[in-house]
Amino acid sequence: ENNTRPPNLYKIKIDLPIGSPAVNCCVLSGGISVSSAIVTQVKENEFVIVGGYHSDNQKRLVCNTVNLDDNKIEIGEREAPEWTPDIK
Repeated sequence: ENNTRPPNLYKIKIDLPIGSPAVNCCVLSGGISVSSAIVTQVKENEFVIVGGYHSDNQKRLVCNTVNLDDNKIEIGEREAPEWTPDIK
């Protein structure tokens, strides 16, 4: 209905004990607003986000490293790949 991309990131933990699974969810503050990006895991608690969109017509031509701890998130910029002219 609108063009809002809230900067919320959610941590979902699923425990699979014998019997019923337990699902816990919490919101990690300090996220970034992005959609249609490429995300890849590079270490156990480290991810890289490349590209995406800020809005329907505004591309996001930056790259970020995301480090997750138990209940916090650290996001920092890193060197972006060389964008081709058709992406720009």
